[in-house]
Amino acid sequence: MKLSNNAHAKPPHTKLPFARVISLIDTHIIPIVYMHVFSGVAVARVDDVVLEDERAVRMVIDVVTERGYDVSVQKVDQCIPGMCVCTHKAAT
Repeated sequence: MKLSNNAHAKPPHTKLPFARVISLIDTHIIPIVYMHVFSGVAVARVDDVVLEDERAVRMVIDVVTERGYDVSVQKVDQCIPGMCVCTHKAAT
């Protein structure tokens, strides 16, 4: 997915706010990457509502990969009696 695709999503009400994805990266992923800079490996497990949208997950992958990091994403399904909650945990 190209990052520019989100800017041209139709209809307009389905656009995912790119600023929310960047905020998520800045507040949840980058601090963990900086903490593990000398080891060369960082795993950031992120559980955020914005990642419920598959486009947001792809945006995170695109942005972090573009910065030179290897990224993998693990989707974790967590079942609670009476309901099933699906979350994406983005690992960098």
